[in-house]
Amino acid sequence: MTGGSRAALTGREAWWCESATRERGRRVHNGNVTKAEARAVQDASGEPAFESEDVLPEPEAAGRPAHRPSRRAEIVRGATTAFSRLTYAEATVEEVAAECGVAPTAVYYHFGGKEELFDQAFATCLEGFSASIDHIRGNAAELNEQVLREVIYAGWAWWRTHPVEARFLTLHLGGATPQSRRSYEAWQERHAQRAFDYLTESERPPRSSRKAREQYASKLMAFNFLNQLLTTAQTTWIDGPLSRLPVARLEVALADILVPVMMGTEQPAPS
Repeated sequence: MTGGSRAALTGREAWWCESATRERGRRVHNGNVTKAEARAVQDASGEPAFESEDVLPEPEAAGRPAHRPSRRAEIVRGATTAFSRLTYAEATVEEVAAECGVAPTAVYYHFGGKEELFDQAFATCLEGFSASIDHIRGNAAELNEQVLREVIYAGWAWWRTHPVEARFLTLHLGGATPQSRRSYEAWQERHAQRAFDYLTESERPPRSSRKAREQYASKLMAFNFLNQLLTTAQTTWIDGPLSRLPVARLEVALADILVPVMMGTEQPAPS
């Protein structure tokens, strides 16, 4: 509010404006604002209380509009980093905002709160892992043992090359909110169903329903086992129990165990 417009107010109106401004400042600092308030909150003069709807009025953070489309993706990346260091219960919207270099109002502009932001970051990480192996399946002329090996290698490669996302998923494996738990279950089911892509065409379907159920359960368990092993790749990190072993050697050993299980083939016994 300018000096001229403030002078035109009565004593009661001026007191009300000062009180409202202080209260809003406190709520912005604590992150307790709605999306509507974050986008445009005006004082009695009709002017925005802050020139930027994105950040607190600090010189180094000025001029970064919250409504920019790419800002949402930046906030999700910042949330991934924050949640990779702290649990869902420990991390706050303020810490996510600090990671992105914006004020909490920018976070609330795009997300309804911490839970919605966490769910989006969690789903984005799961999708990143899926994309790293799905393109191998999609590009293969036929699904065979070699393709399965490449899928295993690609899964481990994603964990190694995306340490922030990997730590985030590991810290919250299974999900920390109702929606993230549903996302995790859907992710598991998605990859478990792909187990049947590796069955050879020559394999005869079982004649009895009991045998069919047993075969289905066996394949489903095998692929879930594969998922669990892929998500333990963090054991090769600098502080992990397998960090001293060559990653390439571990990948080959893992594939040597899992490929026969998945394909239902026998490997020659070591001489």
